[in-house]
Amino acid sequence: MTERYIDVLDPRGIPQQGAYDLARRPTSLQGATLGILSNSKPNGDLLLQAIQSELAERFHFSEVIYRHKGISSPSSGDVIADLEKCHIVLNAVGD
Repeated sequence: MTERYIDVLDPRGIPQQGAYDLARRPTSLQGATLGILSNSKPNGDLLLQAIQSELAERFHFSEVIYRHKGISSPSSGDVIADLEKCHIVLNAVGD
């Protein structure tokens, strides 16, 4: 009988440690550019749209930039470049 092996991969990746500064907080959201990053999981878009709707009742955003990325892949350079223009960015995970 031939032995068979299964390679088991560790999905946690390699932890990276370091000191990071917190992003500066805007003094007001009035007139700010809102970025929304969806990871394309089911219900994630519903959550992000609900939050966007609630925020829009309180604040006038000059622009809303809505971008999608793959479920398990990092954001592309184009997506990151678009979101770097934003004063705040919302991200959510949903299933």
